[in-house]
Amino acid sequence: MKKRINVLYLTIALAMIVAALGAISVGAFGGNTPSANGQGSINEPLGLRTFSFSAITKKDGSVTGQATLHRRATTLFFAKVDVNCLNIVGNTATVSGVVTNSSNPEAIGLVALFRVTDNGEGQGNTSDQISLLYFDAPDSGTDCRITEFIPQVPIEGGNIQVKP
Repeated sequence: MKKRINVLYLTIALAMIVAALGAISVGAFGGNTPSANGQGSINEPLGLRTFSFSAITKKDGSVTGQATLHRRATTLFFAKVDVNCLNIVGNTATVSGVVTNSSNPEAIGLVALFRVTDNGEGQGNTSDQISLLYFDAPDSGTDCRITEFIPQVPIEGGNIQVKP
């Protein structure tokens, strides 16, 4: 009888541990943590533009991530952005942050802003979209909450994912 009780308690304890670990993993990695990420390319009149980015809202509301842009035109342009703001409305995300590295030293320290739209996977001719990278002064108040129209163009290669 004593062995049965010990096995029962052991089984209950093990079940509670498994349940607790499941709750921790869902809370830490699942749930509602808005994010946007992607990479791709666009052929512009001035040459190929490639980009990659990731932005995630943490449980405390802060946003982290990185974005890089390479424009291979008559003059090469490169910018790296530390993302600190993410605003998602439907399948569209507006992302902003501070330029930390650039081929143009005057861009370092500026606020960079861009918008992307996730048009789903495998929907024929419908492709994801991205805007140009816009720059503003650090004290301008410009960030991802901007509501003005920001024109976007379809990406030609790659994928964008927006998760509200």
